[in-house]
Amino acid sequence: MLSRSGAAGSSQSCRRAVWIIVAVLIVALGIAQPVGAALFTCASGDVACLIVSINTANANGEVNVIRLDAGTCTLTARRQQH
Repeated sequence: MLSRSGAAGSSQSCRRAVWIIVAVLIVALGIAQPVGAALFTCASGDVACLIVSINTANANGEVNVIRLDAGTCTLTARRQQH
């Protein structure tokens, strides 16, 4: 079938190209990692959360922010890493 411009299949080729571009963008955005600071938030006194946040922040190779709610975290022993 001829399109309005007289070229057979040109609208189908255009649609196919658009779908390919959309699919590539969806895949690219799906596997892209967010850029910027990783944010960790721990409740007041949640020492386990703080330890996990620090260890994750040290391991992920990103810029990180750890927010602690107002209060006191009491750390009584230093954990040895192996």
